[in-house]
Amino acid sequence: GLHVGDRVLALNNRPITRSSDFRSLVMTAPTETIFKVKRDEAELEIPATLRGNPVLLGFRWTINTAEPGSVIVTHVAPESPAAIATLKPQHRIRAVAGQSIENRDQFQKLLIEAPDPIRLEVERDGKVTTLSVKRLNFESDEPSQTASNESAMPTRSDGTKNKPDTSK
Repeated sequence: GLHVGDRVLALNNRPITRSSDFRSLVMTAPTETIFKVKRDEAELEIPATLRGNPVLLGFRWTINTAEPGSVIVTHVAPESPAAIATLKPQHRIRAVAGQSIENRDQFQKLLIEAPDPIRLEVERDGKVTTLSVKRLNFESDEPSQTASNESAMPTRSDGTKNKPDTSK
């Protein structure tokens, strides 16, 4: 398993050059994940099972029946695709990929099926703007576009601070 002092070089073959890369990749990683680490002078590939579910875009939301046709963002995970796109709590999402929001199930379906990057029509500070949320894709060789240097343990969708389960 992972040891204190291991230097994580990659997650599922995605290189990690900043702590924000690590945070974003852990949040969106599949449950079964491979860590490439440097231990002493050796490079090792270590399988791990992550707890919780991967975060799709990194935000939570609710529907208020007094505001039909929109969802209200209630939380945005730091370093998530949504945070990178500058989505914030209290923003109202009015449309996904140009399609109006009718109900909870349809909104979820739109998020899953929308082409990448996902275009969200968002009302913030009384103005409507379009944000592009780029999914992190483990099949792609494209590097993460995050910019923060914060170094806290990432949070997965169950809200727990994620520590890999390396007991397997």
